[in-house]
Amino acid sequence: MAKTTIPGGYIETGSIDTASLADTSITADKLHTTLDLTGKAVTVATATAGDNDTTVASTAFVSTAIANLAPLASPDFTGDATFDTSTLVIDSTNNRVGIGTSSPDQLLQVGSESYGANAIIKTQVDGSDVGNFDSGLHMRSHDDNFGGSIILESRSGTNDIVNFKYHNNSSAGATAMAIDATNGNVGIGTPSPLGNLQIITATAGTVLNVNHNNGGSYPKASGIGLGGTTTAYTVDSDGGTVSFTGGAGIYAENTADSGNPTNLVFWTNLAGTPEEAMRISSGGNVGIGTSSPTALSGYATLALNGTNGGLLEFKKGDTQMSYIANAGNPQLQFVTNGQERMLITNTGKIGIGTDATNLSTLSVGPTTAHAQNRIAIFTDDYNYGCMRIGSSTAEASLGFMRSTTEANTHASSPSGGNNTWGMGLGVWGANFGFGSNSLQTYCVEWDSSGHMLPGANNTYDLGSTAKGWRNVYTNDLHLSNMAPEGVDVDGNEYTREGNEVDGTNGSWTIQEGSDDLYLLNRLNGKKYKFNLTEVL
Repeated sequence: MAKTTIPGGYIETGSIDTASLADTSITADKLHTTLDLTGKAVTVATATAGDNDTTVASTAFVSTAIANLAPLASPDFTGDATFDTSTLVIDSTNNRVGIGTSSPDQLLQVGSESYGANAIIKTQVDGSDVGNFDSGLHMRSHDDNFGGSIILESRSGTNDIVNFKYHNNSSAGATAMAIDATNGNVGIGTPSPLGNLQIITATAGTVLNVNHNNGGSYPKASGIGLGGTTTAYTVDSDGGTVSFTGGAGIYAENTADSGNPTNLVFWTNLAGTPEEAMRISSGGNVGIGTSSPTALSGYATLALNGTNGGLLEFKKGDTQMSYIANAGNPQLQFVTNGQERMLITNTGKIGIGTDATNLSTLSVGPTTAHAQNRIAIFTDDYNYGCMRIGSSTAEASLGFMRSTTEANTHASSPSGGNNTWGMGLGVWGANFGFGSNSLQTYCVEWDSSGHMLPGANNTYDLGSTAKGWRNVYTNDLHLSNMAPEGVDVDGNEYTREGNEVDGTNGSWTIQEGSDDLYLLNRLNGKKYKFNLTEVL
């Protein structure tokens, strides 16, 4: 039978209804490829076997006229469906839907596995009510009170938040993570992050773990790099290396699996090559400038290492107050106010106020004023002991002094009735002397020849009326009240009072003989013999 084509305009409106059509009178191959049903109400029967021609509702029909087909009234499709090869694919056998892929392998797959494809799910509202609209994706478990959601919260026309929420018996949900679309800040536990990354917990402490698994090769490194991206610090990890980008950072160096021993390493950058700056070993020892602080059993160690040695500085604000350094050699230097105050050499010699490199085991000496050369021992508020080392004839070369005032122990010329030189070696020119209560003088001295001399001529007694020596053992006994030779500070010749009888001065010596005692006049040379009477 020949086919008949009915041109447009020949069928009167409303003249064809379902009753006038046989079950198979209209099939897909009889439809014009450009059939335009725009604005027409088309009712399609339920697409099940035996109902009219299901191809009317099939993909063959939709593929030829979908562009102009008016909305269908609750269609019900059975079987697979494909729209434009891979634009939309329905896999009814596995209950899968693919967008942009012809073979979806998940319940919903957007995009193919081709590297050139873009996978995008876009939810959008018109935004007519700026500041009061959301759009997003809600993944529910049981109902809206459980599950998770990703929501774009519009707070203003230019300030949006991408909010990742969890729903635990709450339809509103709580923020697990938020991204501020204005500045890229990320908040964990807060929808309003104040920095690039902010972590907040409601009541408990905040924990950030940067870890690695065990096993494999050791050491392993886990850490964080800070600062600019023009430099990186590379360390050994898991048989290879890892690099931390930045100018400074911190990482944990896990050295073994058993017991998880871990060092904490701080690194910094000065001129383009990052280096380890400080290390806290797994045993608690601290190394600055060294990766191997000495470990002594039972001790915690702080090791300082640099090009010129180690230095421990003490500051007040930005001002250096003092420091302890090893000055590049195996020696220890103590500095205050920019001046070296004490030095311990590599041979164990100690210098206080002086360079002790070539000096004795303990050296206390000046750099300038002799007033610095003293060691004071304070016993209480009223008695001060002081050992002084002098550098002029006004000081003892080595003296021991007692003072009732702290100030006098430090003064270059101590004063006061009780500011007493107890003993001195080389006191004001003497080789050795015992002090007196008089200011800066001594009562007895021993000269370099071993002679015992009084501190001043005709000034001190040997014994007193209250306390005398029991016996005096001597060879010749010389008696003299002659004035000493020379002149005083005013240029006058020395004078001395004569005796109590005639006021004259003399010089006599008593010597012993086998049977007699002799008296020698040292001024005229005359000699006399004592007239002795034996007492029975």
